Amino acid sequence: MRSVLVFAYCGTDRGAASLLPAARLLRMSSASQLVLLWPEAVDATPVAGVVDARIPYPTHNLDGPDGRARGARAIASLRKANAEMAVIFTETGQAPHFAAYLCCLAGIPRRVALSTEFSGALLTKAVPAPADGVPEAERHLLLLEALGARRHPEVADASLAATAAAVSSPSTTVPWAL
Repeated sequence: MRSVLVFAYCGTDRGAASLLPAARLLRMSSASQLVLLWPEAVDATPVAGVVDARIPYPTHNLDGPDGRARGARAIASLRKANAEMAVIFTETGQAPHFAAYLCCLAGIPRRVALSTEFSGALLTKAVPAPADGVPEAERHLLLLEALGARRHPEVADASLAATAAAVSSPSTTVPWAL
Protein backbone atom coordinates (compact mmCIF):
# COMPACT_ATOMS: atom_id res chain seq x y z
CA MET A 1 0.00 0.00 0.00
CA ARG A 2 1.29 3.43 -0.95
CA SER A 3 1.61 5.89 1.94
CA VAL A 4 1.96 9.60 1.38
CA LEU A 5 3.16 12.13 3.91
CA VAL A 6 2.85 15.89 3.43
CA PHE A 7 5.81 17.90 4.71
CA ALA A 8 4.49 21.45 5.10
CA TYR A 9 6.34 24.63 6.00
CA CYS A 10 5.14 27.96 7.36
CA GLY A 11 8.06 30.33 7.40
CA THR A 12 10.56 32.35 5.43
CA ASP A 13 13.75 31.83 3.42
CA ARG A 14 15.67 32.60 6.61
CA GLY A 15 14.48 29.41 8.33
CA ALA A 16 14.21 27.06 5.37
CA ALA A 17 17.69 25.55 5.73
CA SER A 18 16.91 24.47 9.31
CA LEU A 19 14.36 22.02 7.89
CA LEU A 20 16.92 19.75 6.23
CA PRO A 21 17.52 17.44 9.25
CA ALA A 22 13.76 16.92 9.75
CA ALA A 23 13.20 16.45 6.01
CA ARG A 24 15.90 13.78 5.84
CA LEU A 25 14.46 12.01 8.87
CA LEU A 26 11.00 12.05 7.29
CA ARG A 27 12.52 10.71 4.06
CA MET A 28 13.74 7.69 6.04
CA SER A 29 10.25 7.02 7.41
CA SER A 30 7.94 4.37 6.04
CA ALA A 31 6.17 6.84 3.75
CA SER A 32 6.52 5.88 0.11
CA GLN A 33 6.12 9.47 -1.03
CA LEU A 34 7.05 12.76 0.64
CA VAL A 35 5.11 15.75 -0.73
CA LEU A 36 6.26 19.26 0.13
CA LEU A 37 3.65 21.97 0.77
CA TRP A 38 5.70 25.16 0.56
CA PRO A 39 4.99 28.92 0.52
CA GLU A 40 5.15 30.32 -3.04
CA ALA A 41 7.54 33.10 -2.11
CA VAL A 42 10.06 30.93 -0.22
CA ASP A 43 13.01 29.23 -1.92
CA ALA A 44 12.60 25.43 -1.56
CA THR A 45 16.19 24.66 -2.58
CA PRO A 46 17.30 23.51 0.91
CA VAL A 47 14.95 20.50 0.84
CA ALA A 48 14.37 20.03 -2.90
CA GLY A 49 16.49 16.89 -3.16
CA VAL A 50 14.66 15.17 -0.30
CA VAL A 51 11.04 15.41 -1.45
CA ASP A 52 9.18 13.68 -4.28
CA ALA A 53 6.85 16.53 -5.24
CA ARG A 54 6.32 20.20 -4.42
CA ILE A 55 2.98 21.96 -4.04
CA PRO A 56 3.27 25.74 -3.70
CA TYR A 57 0.67 27.63 -1.69
CA PRO A 58 -0.13 31.35 -1.67
CA THR A 59 0.68 33.40 1.40
CA HIS A 60 -0.28 36.87 0.19
CA ASN A 61 -2.83 38.56 -2.09
CA LEU A 62 -5.46 35.96 -1.23
CA ASP A 63 -8.42 38.31 -1.53
CA GLY A 64 -8.49 38.58 -5.32
CA PRO A 65 -9.58 35.92 -7.81
CA ASP A 66 -5.96 35.01 -8.56
CA GLY A 67 -5.21 34.36 -4.90
CA ARG A 68 -8.32 32.22 -4.50
CA ALA A 69 -7.41 30.28 -7.66
CA ARG A 70 -3.87 29.63 -6.39
CA GLY A 71 -5.26 28.42 -3.08
CA ALA A 72 -7.76 26.17 -4.86
CA ARG A 73 -4.94 24.68 -6.98
CA ALA A 74 -2.93 23.90 -3.84
CA ILE A 75 -5.96 22.20 -2.25
CA ALA A 76 -6.68 20.20 -5.41
CA SER A 77 -3.05 19.07 -5.63
CA LEU A 78 -3.07 18.04 -1.97
CA ARG A 79 -6.33 16.15 -2.47
CA LYS A 80 -4.85 14.35 -5.48
CA ALA A 81 -1.80 13.30 -3.42
CA ASN A 82 -4.16 11.37 -1.11
CA ALA A 83 -1.93 11.84 1.94
CA GLU A 84 -2.56 10.20 5.29
CA MET A 85 -0.86 12.88 7.35
CA ALA A 86 0.60 16.38 7.19
CA VAL A 87 3.50 17.38 9.43
CA ILE A 88 3.60 21.17 9.51
CA PHE A 89 6.86 22.85 10.51
CA THR A 90 7.03 26.49 11.55
CA GLU A 91 9.68 29.01 12.45
CA THR A 92 9.56 30.44 15.95
CA GLY A 93 6.74 32.97 16.03
CA GLN A 94 4.94 31.56 12.97
CA ALA A 95 1.55 29.83 13.19
CA PRO A 96 0.79 26.56 11.37
CA HIS A 97 -2.87 27.33 10.84
CA PHE A 98 -2.99 28.41 7.20
CA ALA A 99 -1.14 25.32 5.95
CA ALA A 100 -3.25 23.19 8.33
CA TYR A 101 -6.40 24.76 6.88
CA LEU A 102 -5.33 23.92 3.32
CA CYS A 103 -4.59 20.33 4.40
CA CYS A 104 -7.94 20.12 6.20
CA LEU A 105 -9.82 21.34 3.11
CA ALA A 106 -7.92 18.74 1.07
CA GLY A 107 -9.18 15.98 3.35
CA ILE A 108 -5.87 15.03 4.97
CA PRO A 109 -7.08 13.30 8.14
CA ARG A 110 -4.05 13.87 10.42
CA ARG A 111 -2.46 17.33 10.76
CA VAL A 112 0.31 17.80 13.31
CA ALA A 113 2.35 20.88 14.26
CA LEU A 114 4.00 22.77 17.10
CA SER A 115 1.55 25.38 18.30
CA THR A 116 1.28 27.87 21.13
CA GLU A 117 -2.32 28.83 20.50
CA PHE A 118 -5.69 27.11 20.23
CA SER A 119 -6.02 25.48 16.83
CA GLY A 120 -9.58 24.14 16.97
CA ALA A 121 -10.03 21.28 14.51
CA LEU A 122 -7.29 22.50 12.16
CA LEU A 123 -4.65 20.44 13.94
CA THR A 124 -5.50 16.92 14.99
CA LYS A 125 -2.43 17.01 17.25
CA ALA A 126 -1.04 20.29 18.54
CA VAL A 127 2.35 19.70 20.13
CA PRO A 128 3.36 22.35 22.69
CA ALA A 129 6.11 24.55 21.26
CA PRO A 130 9.46 24.51 23.07
CA ALA A 131 10.75 27.49 25.00
CA ASP A 132 12.12 30.47 23.12
CA GLY A 133 15.77 30.18 22.21
CA VAL A 134 15.67 26.56 21.02
CA PRO A 135 17.42 26.40 17.62
CA GLU A 136 15.06 25.95 14.67
CA ALA A 137 16.47 22.56 13.59
CA GLU A 138 15.96 21.26 17.13
CA ARG A 139 12.37 22.56 17.21
CA HIS A 140 11.63 20.54 14.07
CA LEU A 141 13.18 17.40 15.55
CA LEU A 142 11.15 17.88 18.77
CA LEU A 143 8.00 17.78 16.65
CA LEU A 144 9.14 14.52 15.10
CA GLU A 145 9.94 13.16 18.56
CA ALA A 146 6.33 13.88 19.56
CA LEU A 147 5.29 11.77 16.55
CA GLY A 148 7.36 8.81 17.66
CA ALA A 149 10.87 9.46 16.39
CA ARG A 150 13.19 7.52 18.67
CA ARG A 151 16.88 7.74 19.39
CA HIS A 152 18.93 4.76 18.23
CA PRO A 153 20.27 3.18 21.43
CA GLU A 154 23.62 2.30 19.82
CA VAL A 155 24.46 5.94 19.15
CA ALA A 156 26.07 7.40 22.26
CA ASP A 157 25.36 11.08 21.56
CA ALA A 158 21.78 11.20 20.32
CA SER A 159 21.09 14.72 21.53
CA LEU A 160 19.01 16.93 19.33
CA ALA A 161 22.06 19.00 18.39
CA ALA A 162 24.01 15.86 17.40
CA THR A 163 21.00 14.62 15.47
CA ALA A 164 20.74 17.89 13.56
CA ALA A 165 24.42 17.66 12.64
CA ALA A 166 24.29 13.94 11.78
CA VAL A 167 21.17 14.10 9.66
CA SER A 168 22.53 17.14 7.82
CA SER A 169 25.47 15.04 6.64
CA PRO A 170 24.30 12.14 4.44
CA SER A 171 27.49 10.15 5.17
CA THR A 172 26.91 9.73 8.92
CA THR A 173 24.75 7.32 10.90
CA VAL A 174 21.50 8.92 11.86
CA PRO A 175 20.92 8.67 15.63
CA TRP A 176 17.13 8.82 15.33
CA ALA A 177 14.54 6.79 13.48
CA LEU A 178 10.82 7.14 12.87
